[in-house]
This record gives sequence, structure tokens and C-alpha cells, in this order.
Amino acid sequence: MAFDAIVAKKVVEELNSIKNYKIDKIYEPDKNTIILGLYGNLGNVALIACISSNNYRFHITTHIPSNPFNALNYCMLLRKHILGYKIKNIYTQDLERIIFIEVENDENPDKPIIKKIIIELMGKHSNIILTDSNGLIIDSMRHTSKEENSQRDIYATARYVLPLASNYNLIEKSPNSQYINADKVSIDITEYKNEIPSEYVLSNSKNENIYELNFALDDFYYKKEKKEKFINYRNSISNLILATLKKYEKRLVNIDEKLSECKEREKFKLYGELITANLYKIKENNLSSIKLENYYDNNKLIEIPLDKKFSANVNAKHYFKKYVKLKNALEVVNLQKKDTLNDIKYIESIVYEIENAENMNDIDYIYGEIAESAIFKLKTSMQKSDSKPKKKKHLTNNKFANFNPIKYLIDGYVIYVGRNNKENDYLTNKFARKNDIWFHTKDIHGSHVILKVNSNEIIPDNIIYEAAKLAAIHSKAKNSSNVPVDYCEVRYVKKIPGNKPGLVTYSNNKTMFID
Repeated sequence: MAFDAIVAKKVVEELNSIKNYKIDKIYEPDKNTIILGLYGNLGNVALIACISSNNYRFHITTHIPSNPFNALNYCMLLRKHILGYKIKNIYTQDLERIIFIEVENDENPDKPIIKKIIIELMGKHSNIILTDSNGLIIDSMRHTSKEENSQRDIYATARYVLPLASNYNLIEKSPNSQYINADKVSIDITEYKNEIPSEYVLSNSKNENIYELNFALDDFYYKKEKKEKFINYRNSISNLILATLKKYEKRLVNIDEKLSECKEREKFKLYGELITANLYKIKENNLSSIKLENYYDNNKLIEIPLDKKFSANVNAKHYFKKYVKLKNALEVVNLQKKDTLNDIKYIESIVYEIENAENMNDIDYIYGEIAESAIFKLKTSMQKSDSKPKKKKHLTNNKFANFNPIKYLIDGYVIYVGRNNKENDYLTNKFARKNDIWFHTKDIHGSHVILKVNSNEIIPDNIIYEAAKLAAIHSKAKNSSNVPVDYCEVRYVKKIPGNKPGLVTYSNNKTMFID
């Protein structure tokens, strides 16, 4: 169900009880949203007016978004003009998605000051407009003008004009007419309620019946926006990670090309030796090539390219120089390849993490990890979660450090599963004891799994299998069959100093295949 005129009308009807409530707080969490904090005889309530083209709506909210450190301009204007005003009236007009909120300052009963908040919910043309008692616009969240091919002038000092009606007026005019009686239309909120996650259902029975549709809308759009923010946040981080992976894969291609060239070094050494050995035979200059007997291959003739700008002797020196250069480069390039392969392996583990992230906190952990890595060049404008800033947590040598691996209890045995590279690192290298058993999918990205055991305890085969199964489930091969899982005591798992988080070497392991 969309937030249409019928829904708007029913929402407003439920809000009749907020008349005479006073506006004591005004927030602008983002460029599309205004929050009005009210207090009155039934307690405090908050109204949200959102003009996002995808999620435009107006209703009571219990999910207050975080606010910017500095108030935005429109928020400051509203605070200046209507903070402390009372809600005098709230209504809709005909079957239009326009909500009017009349507010009043009655400090001087003889000359009350009346202003009007107009909330137009019309897709991408939505707006929040403040007018004075004469209908002149004080300001609006979005400005338009006829000069810019708009239907109306919406800016400060312009007179407010209703938008051209796009629908017929179907409000009932008389008992015998064929118009709809909007007051008697029942709103089926099943669609909204079905989308409400159980943890967000309100238990405030005092107001729940009064604001039933408002609460349903509040939870529906909260979950919808939360999911959208998660997807957008995950995609922004994922794009950065995949771009970095592509860069390193390209680097690997260049390294392999360089290695192929290094493999030719012996050929250049041979060319130099043959030219030098036959200098007495080479009488001509300006040769582009020369055929000489290869005494390393039964004196078979071999054609050697020459740079005709130089003599044969200089060409031989060039070949020897190239041979030495490639010989020296080979060790460096091999090291570069090893490092690049490790970097790619690490980046692919981050890709696995991002693909399995389930909420904003999971993405925050990943963002925190890559922010500490020199591999990723993060933009300072990267969009992060809208949660309040959290104090940075460091994993320390303290075994009671704040980390939250997945915990399983199987037949009395406790099994821990890391959720990301940094947690894998801490779980295996700090939290686990030497005689605990470590599990990980063989040559496949996945979580570290730790089976806690007592000293000299003999672990049943079925528990070993269940722990290995968890390693397979929490890996990139979770949908595959016959998945190889390596396991060994933690004492045989080593982290190479300076290596990337989660990357370890191990020995004395056994392998189990999980169907």
C-alpha cells in the first residue's frame, strides 16, 4: 500500500488528539526529513515529515534518526518561527496528499500569531512549506519557480498556491451522491503490520490503539529505510573493495608478464656470448641481424637480432646488460608476486565478508578493518552507517576484550565462529587456548572456528564433525558438497608477523570432507 491520499487522511484523523500540543523540539536529520517533538496531555510524541521521493510520508515516529552536529538551515528557520507554538489544527483537503498543520502562538491572547506548515507528499515534487497567516511563504525545504518550468512559485515571499489537482474530488457531497465518503473508508494495515519485525512492535498500549495506523507506518518505513541504507552502505563499501581487487589482479597480470620476460634472460646471455665469441668474423656494421653457430646446440645456426645503429660489440654489451638486469629483477618480481597473491587472497576474504554481512554493524566492522589497511585508499566522504559515533574498540591481549563471535553449544561443547578477519585473528591468536581445536576450510575463504576443549580431553568424532560442518557452513563453499575442512590444535596455527588479519599458517593438521 502506498502513502496515498486515503492513508494521509486516516493518519491525520488519528492525530486529532495532538491538538493543543506544544512544539518543543525541531530536528532536520537530513535534507528530506523534519522531526517535530511535541508534548501534551498524553505525553511526548514525535512527528516525522519525510519528502524523499521513495519514502515520502507523515506520521508519528518512535524511531528518531540521529541528527547532524550542526543544525541545517531549514531546521534553524523552523526553530526561529514555530518553536513553542501549539498545534491548533491538522487536516487534509479533499483527496490530496497535502497535510496542513496550523500552529499558534497565543502568548498575547488578543493578537495570536498563526502560521501554517504545509506538507506536500507528491513523489519527487514533495515539499515542506511554512507560511504566515496571509498565505505568504516564509520559506520551504525545496524552492521552485515558474521561470524554471515549474507550475508554481515556491520560495520565500511568494504566495502559496495549491498544486493543480491531478485527481477528481471523490469526497462525498451528499448522501445520495456517488462520491466516496473518505471518513468511512477503512484502511487495511495488514501490509504494514506484516512487515513489522517483532523487535520493533511497540508495547505502549496507552497510545497504540489511538495511533494504530501511525505506528504501523512508522515501523514499516523504519524497516524499509533501514534495509535500503544497509544495501546502499554495503554496495558503497563493496564497490571500493572490488575496485581494489581489480587493481591488484591487473598488477598480477603485469608481474606475470615481467616474469615471462625474466625467463628470457638466459637467451640474452647466450646472444651476448655468441656475438663476443664471433666478433673476429663480423666485419660489417649496420646489421639488423646475424646468423651464428650455437656451440651450445651442436653448432646449429641461430639468428640474433641486432640494433643496426650500434656495432656488434656494443650489441653484445646490451645483451649482457639486459641479462644482468632481468636476473636481478627475477628475485624482486617473485617477491612482488608472492606479496600480490597474499594481498589478493586477503581482499577476496573481505569480499566474502561483505557478501555475508547481515546488518550495519557487520559493515561497520568491515569498514573499520579496511580503514586500517594500506591496501585500500578510502575516501573521506565514504558514507558510513547513520548510527551515533562509537568509541573505537581495540582487540587486546585481554581475553575478556569486547568481541562477539558466533557461539554454538552442541552436546555440552562450546564452538566459536569468527564473523570477520579481525575477529578471526583475535579468536585464534588471543582467545583460544593451545589445546583448543581450530577448523578452517582448506584453500577456501571462510571463518575461523574454535572448539573449546579441556586438557587431555578426548573429543567424540561427532563433535569434530559438527565443528568441521560449521566451518563449511561459514565459508564461501557453504552451498557446495564434499567441502574439505582442515583442523588441528591451536598450538600448530601460527600468524606470520606483519601478515594481514585472519591469515595464518598451520601444520600437523587433518582433513575432513563435509557433504
